[in-house]
Amino acid sequence: MIAARARNTRPATLAVCLAAAFTTLLDQSSLNTAVPALRTSLGAGPGTIGWIVAGYSLSFGLALVPGGRLGDAHGRKWPPGAPPSTCPGSPCSRRRSAA
Repeated sequence: MIAARARNTRPATLAVCLAAAFTTLLDQSSLNTAVPALRTSLGAGPGTIGWIVAGYSLSFGLALVPGGRLGDAHGRKWPPGAPPSTCPGSPCSRRRSAA
C-alpha cells in the first residue's frame, strides 16, 4: 500500500521540483536584468556588482532551507516559502548606495 501511494505522488513531486527550479531561474534572471540599473543607481563598479549578485544569490539559497523545513513541520496549511524568500530582498531594496 505504501509503495502504491509513493508511485502516485511521483508526478506531483516532480512538478514541485520543476516549479522550484523554474522559480530560482526566474529570480536569478530578474536579478541579472536589474544589474545595469543597479550599477547606475548605486554607482557601483563591476566588483561591487559581483558581490551584490553573490550576496543575493547566497541569501536566496540559504532561505530555501528553513522554508523547506517549515514546510515539513507545518504541512500544506502554511505557505512556508513566502516569508523566507522575501526577507533577503527587503533590506536590499532599501539601500541607497552600494557601500
